[in-house]
Amino acid sequence: TKTCSLDYKINDCCKQADCPAGSTCCKLPCGNSCQRESPVATNGVPVKDGEYCVEGTETDIK
Repeated sequence: TKTCSLDYKINDCCKQADCPAGSTCCKLPCGNSCQRESPVATNGVPVKDGEYCVEGTETDIK
Protein backbone atom coordinates (compact mmCIF):
# COMPACT_ATOMS: atom_id res chain seq x y z
CA THR A 1 0.00 0.00 0.00
CA LYS A 2 1.06 3.55 -0.57
CA THR A 3 2.08 5.61 2.40
CA CYS A 4 1.27 9.23 2.96
CA SER A 5 4.19 11.56 2.20
CA LEU A 6 2.95 13.99 4.85
CA ASP A 7 3.31 13.56 8.60
CA TYR A 8 -0.46 13.61 9.02
CA LYS A 9 -3.70 12.48 7.45
CA ILE A 10 -6.83 14.56 7.02
CA ASN A 11 -9.90 12.34 7.21
CA ASP A 12 -13.31 13.39 5.98
CA CYS A 13 -14.65 10.16 7.49
CA CYS A 14 -17.18 10.19 4.68
CA LYS A 15 -19.88 7.61 4.22
CA GLN A 16 -20.86 6.62 0.70
CA ALA A 17 -24.08 8.66 1.13
CA ASP A 18 -21.97 11.80 1.80
CA CYS A 19 -20.43 11.74 -1.66
CA PRO A 20 -22.18 13.16 -4.73
CA ALA A 21 -23.51 10.85 -7.43
CA GLY A 22 -20.65 9.32 -9.40
CA SER A 23 -18.25 9.61 -6.48
CA THR A 24 -17.08 7.08 -3.91
CA CYS A 25 -15.66 7.60 -0.44
CA CYS A 26 -12.16 6.14 -0.74
CA LYS A 27 -9.34 5.27 1.63
CA LEU A 28 -6.39 7.34 0.51
CA PRO A 29 -2.85 7.36 1.91
CA CYS A 30 -3.40 10.84 3.37
CA GLY A 31 -6.98 10.33 4.59
CA ASN A 32 -10.44 9.39 3.41
CA SER A 33 -12.26 11.57 0.90
CA CYS A 34 -14.82 11.48 -1.89
CA GLN A 35 -13.25 10.70 -5.24
CA ARG A 36 -14.88 10.76 -8.65
CA GLU A 37 -15.34 7.25 -9.97
CA SER A 38 -12.84 6.30 -12.63
CA PRO A 39 -13.89 4.72 -15.94
CA VAL A 40 -10.90 2.38 -15.63
CA ALA A 41 -10.12 -0.01 -12.80
CA THR A 42 -8.01 1.41 -10.01
CA ASN A 43 -6.68 -0.17 -6.86
CA GLY A 44 -8.74 2.27 -4.80
CA VAL A 45 -10.37 0.95 -1.64
CA PRO A 46 -13.91 2.11 -0.87
CA VAL A 47 -14.72 2.91 2.73
CA LYS A 48 -17.32 0.66 4.35
CA ASP A 49 -20.08 2.60 6.11
CA GLY A 50 -19.59 2.46 9.86
CA GLU A 51 -15.87 1.72 9.57
CA TYR A 52 -13.69 3.16 12.34
CA CYS A 53 -12.20 6.49 11.39
CA VAL A 54 -10.60 9.39 13.23
CA GLU A 55 -12.18 12.57 11.87
CA GLY A 56 -10.00 15.56 11.15
CA THR A 57 -6.23 15.67 11.31
CA GLU A 58 -4.55 12.47 12.46
CA THR A 59 -0.89 13.03 13.27
CA ASP A 60 0.21 9.66 14.66
CA ILE A 61 0.50 7.67 11.43
CA LYS A 62 4.08 6.44 11.51
